[in-house]
Amino acid sequence: GASAVTHVIANCIQHNWDHNLTSKLLGSVTTLCNGVPIYDLQFLPHNEVVDHILGREVGIKDTLKEIGFTLLSEGKKLRIRADGFSMCPSIMPGTILHIEPLSGNAEVKPGEVIVWKRSSGMVVHRLVRVENESGTVKYFTRGDSCRYEDPPVQYSDIIGRVSAVESRNGTIVSHERLFKRNPSYIYNRLFTWFYIRYIVILNKL
Repeated sequence: GASAVTHVIANCIQHNWDHNLTSKLLGSVTTLCNGVPIYDLQFLPHNEVVDHILGREVGIKDTLKEIGFTLLSEGKKLRIRADGFSMCPSIMPGTILHIEPLSGNAEVKPGEVIVWKRSSGMVVHRLVRVENESGTVKYFTRGDSCRYEDPPVQYSDIIGRVSAVESRNGTIVSHERLFKRNPSYIYNRLFTWFYIRYIVILNKL
């Protein structure tokens, strides 16, 4: 209800100087609050409450995924946090991805990091090649530290490209610097292997 919208708005970046941005923000937050349960707990919750919230996790992720798809389809840019290791070291976990939608029939080139959709969400991998098989154009992607390529996708599955990567200290890596035609997969896999083990050891300290 209105109380939930008010609480969420209070934690958003305000655009009070721009009526249109304020209206869009209010509309987006209202949609979010109508689809995602909002909890305001002022006490130590009972286990049944915790279990209920955790049980809603999948539904919440689905809602956020659909919001992301919708915003990109409307030509809006997204900023999302990377949470995997498949693109290390080009994209480290915790960095911010700047994703821009494809306008019209914009061309995507091998070497770019693109975003394509699947049932479980978004895949952010590098485009490695494009093939035309009997009139059907297929796009093949692969994570920089992955052993194998992903199953081919069609252009209609591609929803955007990564225009920049923002590290935790605020450093921006541009689209041009992110572009790579031939990543060093062996080095990337070794780097990722050591990095994951470093995190495991650090968490045990």
